[in-house]
Amino acid sequence: MKYPVGPKTRKLASETEPGKLASLLNQVLYSTDTADVPLTGSASTMHVKRLVMPFEVYRGNDPLPCSIPASGSKDQYFKTESLILVIRDYLEFMSFKEIIP
Repeated sequence: MKYPVGPKTRKLASETEPGKLASLLNQVLYSTDTADVPLTGSASTMHVKRLVMPFEVYRGNDPLPCSIPASGSKDQYFKTESLILVIRDYLEFMSFKEIIP
């Protein structure tokens, strides 16, 4: 970028679909932790450190991007897996958009 990004530009960027996705992803990442998860094998059980995130994340008052369905009572939560899939699909779409005229 040529110039520093100020608060007005950040606010405008946060109202776009990519900005909303980034905000929701930040909510998921802030609530993510690591845990030792037991994996059962043929000989013994071993523990592996895995990234653990909540199944549903509170969405607050922010509007969801149109491609993410809300779940739970009165649309107060969204499913973490749905968010990850939408971000993947969006990034794939944008990558094709860059190379296809």
